[in-house]
Amino acid sequence: MDKNRLILSIAILSASIILGGFYYASQVNKQQSIERQQAIRIEEDKKADYFKKKIECEEYAEGIKKEIDESNGGRYISIYTETFEMIFYSPKDNSCLYVTHRLTGGREYFIYNALTKNKITSFQFPEQWEDYKEFILEYSDGEIRL
Repeated sequence: MDKNRLILSIAILSASIILGGFYYASQVNKQQSIERQQAIRIEEDKKADYFKKKIECEEYAEGIKKEIDESNGGRYISIYTETFEMIFYSPKDNSCLYVTHRLTGGREYFIYNALTKNKITSFQFPEQWEDYKEFILEYSDGEIRL
């Protein structure tokens, strides 16, 4: 009788351990699934936010072009006129940046913050072409390749 009782106790204990292991494994799997879903949702939100910011930057373009045209005083392309090149969202600055160029004996490109209108930097061409490409690539987070 004791032998049967011992076998029954061992069987119940073994079954409990096995069932507990399955339950634990299912809970771990459930938690990992929730974490994956949250990571996907966060990534989707980031992409949507990035796209929204790119669209907002594009909305600044017409106003900036108009300001540049007004500052040129009606002059067409000459040594003193500035020409709008492009605008883009910069994740690095978390802001919109725009590029203009001016003929100044050579060609010079200026990069401004669209929100503050502050000049960030400028590049002389052709001497600083590689530096300009690196800057645009870095600040556009690889979106713009020249």
